[in-house]
Amino acid sequence: MVKVTYYLEVTSSWCYWAEPTWAELKRRYEGTVEFGWKIAQMPTEAYPQSKSQSEWFYRRSGSIMRSPFMLNAGWFEPELKQYLIPTMLPKLRKI
Repeated sequence: MVKVTYYLEVTSSWCYWAEPTWAELKRRYEGTVEFGWKIAQMPTEAYPQSKSQSEWFYRRSGSIMRSPFMLNAGWFEPELKQYLIPTMLPKLRKI
């Protein structure tokens, strides 16, 4: 059996746009392919440096995907320098 792992970066517009294709692949190959996913994280320097840069990324990916709407960059916090993924939080609390 073939195994496919989807590495999801939760703030990535590309991961958002890939979701319909991921769902279709799982539907089409159910029973013949083992699908899994894991949280991935970009390095800190790969994150947008400003809300306007994040909006630019969203406009670019949305136009390539021919989306009728733009993703919301309201999550961006300029003072935040590290985005923690949920699986890391319990480990950090123990420190």
